Amino acid sequence: MRAPALLLTTLAVASSLAACSGDDSGGSSGGGANNSVSNNSARNNTPANSANNAPANSVNNAAGNNLNSGVNNTPVNNSAPNNGSTNNATVNNSPSNNSPSNNSTNNSTNNNGTNNGTNNNSTNNGTNNGTNNNGTNNGTNNDPPPGTPEDYTGYGAKASYIYALSLELDPAVGDDLDGDMEPDNALGSLLDSLSGFLGDTNINESLQRSIDDGSLALGMTWPGVMDPALDGAAALDFFQLEPVTPGDTSMFLATRESFDRGSSVPSIRYEEGTLAGGMLEAGPADFRLMLPLGSSIVLDLRAEQTHLRGAASLDEAGIALSGGTLSGAVPLLSIAETLNSYVASDFCSCVVGGPMIDVSNPERLRCNRLDASACSGDQDLCGTVVSACGLALAVIGGELDIDLDGDGDMDALSVFVRMEARGTSITGPAAE
Repeated sequence: MRAPALLLTTLAVASSLAACSGDDSGGSSGGGANNSVSNNSARNNTPANSANNAPANSVNNAAGNNLNSGVNNTPVNNSAPNNGSTNNATVNNSPSNNSPSNNSTNNSTNNNGTNNGTNNNSTNNGTNNGTNNNGTNNGTNNDPPPGTPEDYTGYGAKASYIYALSLELDPAVGDDLDGDMEPDNALGSLLDSLSGFLGDTNINESLQRSIDDGSLALGMTWPGVMDPALDGAAALDFFQLEPVTPGDTSMFLATRESFDRGSSVPSIRYEEGTLAGGMLEAGPADFRLMLPLGSSIVLDLRAEQTHLRGAASLDEAGIALSGGTLSGAVPLLSIAETLNSYVASDFCSCVVGGPMIDVSNPERLRCNRLDASACSGDQDLCGTVVSACGLALAVIGGELDIDLDGDGDMDALSVFVRMEARGTSITGPAAE
């Protein structure tokens, strides 16, 4: 993993160029290699599909589960079990189905990509053809069950409040995510350099300040963990929290934004976890990282394929976690989306146009031309971010070190986070 040693200089040069050249420097889309970056992470890398993209969850990402991806034209669906004599012999070879008109309909349907995926249960397609192409993980079967945050059953379970959170900044410290026997941790040192450029002396000081003043409150429940010895299976559900009493960390409510929309299922859920003598091992799962950067930017990043580890123990209020670590990878697309959100926010009302980064082709992100000439004073940072867009994408693209989708191209930055937690109570959902 390479540390981004040139990032500070690169962004400073971009800022200087912006001051000299005026409007034309503001995220021009015609800058060729400097204004775009190849990224092969995003075919299914939206938040809704991120869980299905993780190699550990590859069952859900298999060809048979993607009805809208052209998968139904693959040899799997046109192979003998679907188009061959097996299905036509038993179901379709009866005198009524063996007529020219019915045989024509069956063969047309079996070879018709999209129709073959959506009309598998028609009479002429037969029982086997419908079963082979309509796997149990298809489409809506992956959606969370309907409900509301009030329906969540984990309230009252043992819970924890994260009182300390830090991003490991040393690229030589982290988990080995790619199997090369070397630690992977690219994001920490990258953001550390960027934070210095934006005038904040220490990203972790800013992060801890957000926790201490209550603007960032995170916690988790441990549904099903009953054994005082803390042995056995352990599921964890994470939430953004609101204190029942301001300033009191002994009792919280879960924010409604912590749940999948229209569901009682938390957005961050570790279903595969174990406790052995109090030692926690959980994952993989996706995790939402809220990282303050500078005085006005909060990076809302999606870390994928994360694993959580640490030493759990019972305290008087719930479950404490010491020496906790979380490792995973943040897709380039997630970084682009959070930068777009910042430039489009009310804080950057001086910027005309958008989005700053064109993500319509996620495999090749490009900076659009925006007008940031009106940005001054407190909004100077907005103009700096816009003017440095192309160079920043190139630098970040050069630091990608993880291949999330397994296509041979790096599309994400590894990350390593430390956390400490103490017991608390999470008693219900926050009000609408």
